[in-house]
Amino acid sequence: MEEIYPEEQVINTLLGPGSVFKGDLSVQGLTRIDGDYLGTIQSTGKILLGQNGRFDGTLSGRIVVIGGAMRGNVYSTHKVILLAGCLLIGNVYSPRLIIEENALVSGYFGITGNPKDRGLRVKNEKRAIAGSNGSLKTSPTEKVGKISFFRSRKERQGSGL
Repeated sequence: MEEIYPEEQVINTLLGPGSVFKGDLSVQGLTRIDGDYLGTIQSTGKILLGQNGRFDGTLSGRIVVIGGAMRGNVYSTHKVILLAGCLLIGNVYSPRLIIEENALVSGYFGITGNPKDRGLRVKNEKRAIAGSNGSLKTSPTEKVGKISFFRSRKERQGSGL
């Protein structure tokens, strides 16, 4: 059974829909991003990138949950969860990784299986694309097209992101 952290039961830091932030943030507890963020977040708790959130940079936390669009690296001391419908272009380093069906992922995974190891010393990295049927395809040369992360909400809704 998973341990409960009281500081992660209430949102400590929130970037709401329609908000834009550029910079670095160091926080404790639960952080939720539903707007546009460019920079770095370091947290001792959980980081949640909401379905409408867009993030370009580096996330580092105990648990990282991605539901929106992200370009950059993800570091976790416990686990990373990629929700259905998310888009991640970047690398993941974590002891555990959960990928829901219909998550779109392109990057390298360094999964150690040991919660005490942050996954920073990775020997066997693989590039992976999660297919719409839940399958995971690996390829060292898979190319990804150019994606604009900071488009207007109207353009994003029309494109299905």
